[in-house]
Parts: sequence; C-alpha cells; structure tokens
Amino acid sequence: REGGCRPDEGRYVITLESPQPSSLTRCHLLPVGEGNLRTLAKSKHLFQISQMRMSDLEFRRDQRANASRIERILWTCLRDRRFMNLKFRRQETIGSYIVDFYCDALRLIIEADGLLHNSTDARLYDAKRDAWLKAQGNHVIRLKEDEILTAVSLALRRVETVVLALRET
Repeated sequence: REGGCRPDEGRYVITLESPQPSSLTRCHLLPVGEGNLRTLAKSKHLFQISQMRMSDLEFRRDQRANASRIERILWTCLRDRRFMNLKFRRQETIGSYIVDFYCDALRLIIEADGLLHNSTDARLYDAKRDAWLKAQGNHVIRLKEDEILTAVSLALRRVETVVLALRET
C-alpha cells in the first residue's frame, strides 16, 4: 500500500503508501466513474463511439493503470471525496488535453509535474496549455514532484487555499 490520507482537525495527515469535458465523459446515461469501455460499447442507448474516441478512452485508461508514483500518492488523497468532500476524476479530457486530476464542481485542475516538466520545451508547452485551460474557465494548480514526495501535506494545503478561495466566489 503506497499511502493514504485522512482528515485530522481540518487538515490532512498523509501516510506514505474540449472547451468542456467531452459529452462522452459527461454521459447522462452512465455517471462518470462508473462502468467501463465494454459497458459503454454494449449500451443500446448510447450513440456510436467513434474509433478515435475509443482510442482516447483506451489511452486514458492506460494512463490511469500506469500512473506515476506522485500521481498515485495524490490520487490516494483525492479519490472518494477524501479531500474536502470534493469529487475528483483523474486523466480527464478537456478539449484536446488530458489533465491529471479534475474537479468539475470548482473547475479545478491539479497537475502533478514530474521531472519531464523541467525542460524549456515542456515549460513552454505547459504555459500554452495552462493558458488555454484557464481561458475555458478552469483553475490550474501545478504541484512539482519534490513538493509531493517531500511534503504532500503542504501541497494539499496549497490546494486547500485555492479551493477555499474558489468557494467564496
């Protein structure tokens, strides 16, 4: 077991262990996070899923199955409404981008940046991507790998500060 998160007096104690999201991920016939691709493909009520869309779903599934260590640590803390009772989804498609963690209620995106994000090209790409995501009304928080590995509770406090500010607006 890689880790866990539990509330403790309003703080979190850590133990180690599309302009809009696509219509498919917001399908009203099948709530987000329930079922799988086979269920979707067999449903009589759903529209025909294109081959391109199916490959996107497969890619996201693969990304979830092969998550990095920092993504697994964060997901342990964010899943099942463990963090401030917010529903997060991971590897969510927004426009042509796939974000690490997304909270629809607050339009909040949390990105877990590993070492690959340190290069100049990656930083330029991330800046362009963040600008587009923000232009669509989303809020983006980037957490660096060392920040998550050394002090994940501080990283979550940073997210908590943003969440509280968003709830006030």
